[in-house]
Amino acid sequence: MRSTLSGISLLAMVCGCKGKKEAEPECSEATSGYALYFEDRDGDGAGSADASASTCDGSPPFPSWVLDSSDCDDEDAARFPGNPELCNGLDEDCDGEADNGLAFVDYYEDDDGDGFGGSTAVSACEDPGDGYSLTSGDCDDGDTAVSPDGTEVCNGIDDDCDGTADDGLNVQDWFVDGDGDGYGAGSPTSACSQPSGLVPQGGDCDDTDETVHPTAVETCNDIDDNCDGTTDEGDPLAICAAEWSGSECVLGACTCEAIPVAAVGATCETAIELGDIVEHDPVVTDTFNLQPTDRELWYHFRGVDANNGAEAEASPNFGLDEYHVRAWFTDNPGDAYVLAVRAQCLGNDIQDGGRYYVSSTVFEDVLDVREQRDGVLFGEAPCYLSTPVTDLDPCSDSSSDYYVRIERADPTDPTCVTGSIELSNAVYPSNP
Repeated sequence: MRSTLSGISLLAMVCGCKGKKEAEPECSEATSGYALYFEDRDGDGAGSADASASTCDGSPPFPSWVLDSSDCDDEDAARFPGNPELCNGLDEDCDGEADNGLAFVDYYEDDDGDGFGGSTAVSACEDPGDGYSLTSGDCDDGDTAVSPDGTEVCNGIDDDCDGTADDGLNVQDWFVDGDGDGYGAGSPTSACSQPSGLVPQGGDCDDTDETVHPTAVETCNDIDDNCDGTTDEGDPLAICAAEWSGSECVLGACTCEAIPVAAVGATCETAIELGDIVEHDPVVTDTFNLQPTDRELWYHFRGVDANNGAEAEASPNFGLDEYHVRAWFTDNPGDAYVLAVRAQCLGNDIQDGGRYYVSSTVFEDVLDVREQRDGVLFGEAPCYLSTPVTDLDPCSDSSSDYYVRIERADPTDPTCVTGSIELSNAVYPSNP
């Protein structure tokens, strides 16, 4: 038998001869019984072509040698032709490809460990382990709160990776409030939470004036205070009620017409002249207001004492002196006005002009016996009595001048409500 192992003669090993021996016939592929064997070092039934030996009798040169030389790794018994492929990066079946025929799946790098990977994929036949996920779509793989399974919150971030930030939340418009009145103006900013310096209400028609906004109270100023597009709208009297009682809004100002005209009765010297008011004459009434606001209003009349001496004896009241001068308001809304009276006109100081002075809503100069003071009769007795009654003045002519001044009870109140005054002599109404 002739054998060859990787170009080294195996003759001595095969025949076991010592010394010379007769040469055997040459063994070749044409020799009957020729066989080429390969060393199978790992014993998996397939040998490696890098160690071979030929024999002419068909028997292997060594028991572990085989006729198959297709082993791709003769040091690993798990690698040989026909062996099932495993997922390990090795070519178990020696077909020239590792892990072929197995199911490969894409695994995505999951850097933040939230169960969702980014766009970088690794194709593998088994799970690579930690740091990878079968699910992609994480739009920020560095933030565990951001993933396709994330909950959208108001933060300007696409938490659920659907391509839109803060979607599904209560987004509203916010406005810049330049004057700090709680209402803004201009183009809004949409956000799900209040940005710093912005307010939820718009509609401010003058964002430089904090008194002008949609809930402001309209006043008489030629300005659209409540931003409804109309200036000084509403009842022209009601809109001025808080400023000047009784005034009317005209061209952006609360005004009222002076009654009487401002040039009449403004001083004692220019007092409205009423003439004589004789006992039992009809009462004299007048309507007024005090416009302009710093105005006083003056009246003058002479009260005439008619029942004196023989006249008193012939009077229908049996000689009673009925001189009784009154000045009082028949209409004084809110007690806005008071009056004062004096007997002479000496400048406008009411206290420097004679014996009368009062700052009230009623003035009376009483000389008849109808009036009492502290239970004592006050006034003039019947003129026909021969014996005077104690504490009663004798009959005399008590005619006198009266300068009546009307002024505001509160000088700081610019009211222009209309009042009415009544002036009388010996007329006894149910009021005052």
